[in-house]
Amino acid sequence: MSEQLSSELKSELLCIADSNWVLGHWYIICMLNGRELTDFTSIAGIAEEKLGHTRALFRYLEEELELPELQLEFGRDAKQVQSLPCLDAAPHNWSDFIVTLFLADCALWKFASTFKDGKHATVSSLVKKFGEECYFHQLCIDGWLQGLSKDELVQAKEALLKRLPDTLQWFGNEAGSDNDDLLKTGVRSKSVWEARAEFVEEVFNRLANILQVSQAELEEILQASGVIVQPYWRKVYRSHSKKVHGYEMHQSFEQ
Repeated sequence: MSEQLSSELKSELLCIADSNWVLGHWYIICMLNGRELTDFTSIAGIAEEKLGHTRALFRYLEEELELPELQLEFGRDAKQVQSLPCLDAAPHNWSDFIVTLFLADCALWKFASTFKDGKHATVSSLVKKFGEECYFHQLCIDGWLQGLSKDELVQAKEALLKRLPDTLQWFGNEAGSDNDDLLKTGVRSKSVWEARAEFVEEVFNRLANILQVSQAELEEILQASGVIVQPYWRKVYRSHSKKVHGYEMHQSFEQ
C-alpha cells in the first residue's frame, strides 16, 4: 500500500472511529432520559459497543499506521475530531435524540460497509463485526421511533428536516467518489456515492413513513444536497397487425 493510500485509509477509518466515539457519548449522556428500564439497559449496551468499535479502530490505526499509542483517544482536542456533522449539536428533546441516532447509526454503517467486501482483510473483518452489532442497534432505534407520541412525532419530523442535510454532507460529492483511490485499488468494494444512495433509500423507506414526511419535503433537502431520487417516464410501444381486433395495452403500462 502506497504512502498516499495509507493516508487516505487512515482518514476514512478515523472518520468512522470518531463518529462512533461521539455517538457512544451521546448514548451515555442521554441514558437517564430513557422511558423505562429496558431503555436504560439498551442504551448502556449500545454505548459500550459504539465505544468498543472506536477503540478497535484506534488500536488498529496506532499499530498498523505507526501512530503514537493512545494519541487518538487522549492526544487531540475537539477540533481534530472528524465526526458526523449531525452530532455536533446536542439533542433538544427525546425525539431529536432518537431521530439523530437513526441518521447517525445508518449513515455510519452505510459508509463503513463500503469496506466490508474489500481486499484489506483486517479492515473487512472489523467492519463485518461492527455490522453484526449495528443490526441490533437499528432494531432498538426502530422500537423507540414506534413508541413516539403524536406530539413527539411532530418534534421528530422537525429534527429530521434539520439533521438530514448535515448527515448527507458527510458523504461528500459524486466527483470525489468517482476519483476514490481506495475504490480503484479494491480496498473499498463499493463507492461512497452508492453508500449515500442506500442511506437515502433507508430514510425514505423506514424513517419518512413513520414521521409522515412527504416525498416533496425530502426531495427539497436532497436537491439542496446535490442528490435527488426522482421518477422518470419511459416510452412504451406496442406492435400489432390490423387483422387483430380488440387488442388493448396491458393495464400495467397505463399511467
